[in-house]
Amino acid sequence: MVAEFPVTLERGGARSLPAQLTAAIRGAIARGVLAPGDVLPSTRELANRLTVSRGTVTTAYDLLIGEGYLVAVDRSRTIVSHRLPSGQRAPEPDPLPPAHTPTDDPAILDLTPGPPGGTPLSDPSWRRCWRQASQPTGGRHRPDPAGEPQLRAAIAEHLRIQRGMVVDPGRVVVTAGAREGIGILMLSLPNGAIRVGVENPGFPGLRNALRRQQADLIEVGVDTGGVRLGELPEDLDLLVLTPNHLYPHGDSMPADRRLELLRWAVRTDTLLLEDDYDAEFLHHPAVATLHGMLPDAPVVHLGTFSRVLGADIGTGYLIVPPELVEPVLQARRDLGPPVAAITQRAVAGYLAEGGLRRHLRRSRRLIETNAERVIAALEGIAGVEVVGAMAVIALDRERADAVRAACLAKRVRLGDARGRWVGAGPAGITLGLGVPDRELHRGLRVLRRALREA
Repeated sequence: MVAEFPVTLERGGARSLPAQLTAAIRGAIARGVLAPGDVLPSTRELANRLTVSRGTVTTAYDLLIGEGYLVAVDRSRTIVSHRLPSGQRAPEPDPLPPAHTPTDDPAILDLTPGPPGGTPLSDPSWRRCWRQASQPTGGRHRPDPAGEPQLRAAIAEHLRIQRGMVVDPGRVVVTAGAREGIGILMLSLPNGAIRVGVENPGFPGLRNALRRQQADLIEVGVDTGGVRLGELPEDLDLLVLTPNHLYPHGDSMPADRRLELLRWAVRTDTLLLEDDYDAEFLHHPAVATLHGMLPDAPVVHLGTFSRVLGADIGTGYLIVPPELVEPVLQARRDLGPPVAAITQRAVAGYLAEGGLRRHLRRSRRLIETNAERVIAALEGIAGVEVVGAMAVIALDRERADAVRAACLAKRVRLGDARGRWVGAGPAGITLGLGVPDRELHRGLRVLRRALREA
């Protein structure tokens, strides 16, 4: 499997780009983000991701091979050495602590954004993991309130490979998805009336989940770089963010603003909830998560597999700061385990054997291909953007409603971009990209006609 790791390069800085990239990879190895045996991206792939010349990456790789950090296995593969220079192998983590809607009409083609590439439930690898998880374990099983230990360890390893995060499995708490994770966190906070900052525009599901918890929601303005720090109130208890997928355009918060935000959170004693929504399907290079970017910053990392495994699996996780581990676990004990142990073991097996990463690669290829088809099919129409696993077409409200209605009359359902704003906001149409070619072709044919006639 090709390992993912965040890299931020300073163009025009004092150090050359090859020197910066060399230091970044060396540091990722020292921190354990890259482990012995991990396969690095090809020089061409990494150069494309970072928008640098291939020679920059080749120079960095050659330097690290000479220093003993990397090994060229063959002409196309470079891996992290199993015999790292003295003192450069990351320490092993401590062992895990002990346990202390209405039915849709199937004749309607639904092109609203959904799980890209479908769910992997028909994948032979998933079926094998499910069968293995269903085997009797012997004896009486006492569920760990934090989740099955093998799943927590598998989540930590998955985040290391996919998101470049170094996570202690003892700080992983399994949830039934993002919204259930929000509920558990809110129950764990000490204050009664919680003042929560929410992005505008932002993800409607997050706002709805917070309203259910009787939170006092405070709208926070967002630009193309994320929350506007100068406008943040300093009396928030919690600030909920999607820094890796900013609505409505799918931008990512730059590294300098992330650091400034983290310092603000430390200074104001505001807890940050980082929702890593849709990060697997973004088209820009990976950026370091808020979690782990600044030691001791008050960050909870929220993740879910519902987007990639499907809502039927309903499994997610929280990565919580040390001081919140016990309050979150107490809330978890009070409510009971949200995900069956069999499901947890199956997901753990699927993660451990690389099944999910293979599914993600297939889904990314489908999304990239469909994004090109959408852009080509809608050439000449203003306001078309690709945002993660969906396309957004900016239209005025009246025309957007007319186009959606015309498409639905032809049995094609499209999404509404307005739901992503608090109150009144720009209108438009959303179109999911994770659908088979034949369905997308039919939907685009209907959409083009509706756009011409509206």
